[in-house]
Amino acid sequence: MDEPTASLAAESGMSVFHIAFQRWIAADNTREFSQIITESLAALRVVTRQ
Repeated sequence: MDEPTASLAAESGMSVFHIAFQRWIAADNTREFSQIITESLAALRVVTRQ
């Protein structure tokens, strides 16, 4: 994997984690962190396929 691709993958992963973590710690959240991560990754897949 070349450098621009590796950086893009790393930044994307950090963004998914950050967004999922913010949703997980929200006061009204009742879901497991793994479920939120899965949903966030699915959303990223949708965005990158367009």
